[in-house]
Parts: sequence; C-alpha cells; structure tokens
Amino acid sequence: MGEHEPEKTIRELVYCFWSDKIKDLDIIPDEKNLKLLGKIAKIGKTEPKKDGFSIEPYPEHGKSMYLPIKESSVDIHTWPEHNYAILTFKSCSSETDFDKVCKFVRRVFKPYKEEKYIREFVINP
Repeated sequence: MGEHEPEKTIRELVYCFWSDKIKDLDIIPDEKNLKLLGKIAKIGKTEPKKDGFSIEPYPEHGKSMYLPIKESSVDIHTWPEHNYAILTFKSCSSETDFDKVCKFVRRVFKPYKEEKYIREFVINP
C-alpha cells in the first residue's frame, strides 16, 4: 500500500435475533428472500448487485442466503428449530446505516430477543 492512499475501513454489522417468524424465511419462495435482502441493502444505503444471490437450503432445517452488494455483502443464516437468525452486513461505505437496517428487521420479524455488534476493520493501516 502506498503512503498516499486513503485509509480503507470495512464496517460489519452482526445482528442476531430470535423470532417466531424465522420459519417464514424457510417457506417463502427464493424470489421473496432475494427481495428481502435487496431491501435490507437499500435501507442500509447501498445497492445490491444484479447477480450473485445464492440460497443454500439445509434439509430438515434452515437456510443460508447471500447477496453481494456494491461495497461488500449481506447474508442471513437461519436456525428455525431455535427461532434464531443471524444477519451479517459488511460494507466499505461510511454511508451505510446499520441502525436503519436493524429497525427494519425489527419491524419485519418482531424479535423477542436481539443482540447487535458493529465492528470496524482498517485494511490498509
């Protein structure tokens, strides 16, 4: 890294939540899950990429969903047998609004318990 390059920081939201609505993610069609992740990205003030969305269903329970965004990615992993999900949102943009993302998820899933962590990583100190 050159000494004149601006510092690059990656911000990461890890939002864990417990909700009776987690099971809904497993039964709704993939297109609706894509719309949900796309809306989360836009609320976070970033743009989803056109391709790269993936869903990995697990027999018996749960799924993992991944959406690349302009600056990084949004993903959700579910454990419906425990009413639990974890949302991870990584972004290089200082404009990303993690509080609005959490507020939206609260409105959609009405969690009865939640934990939120925000970390920052400088990648070219």
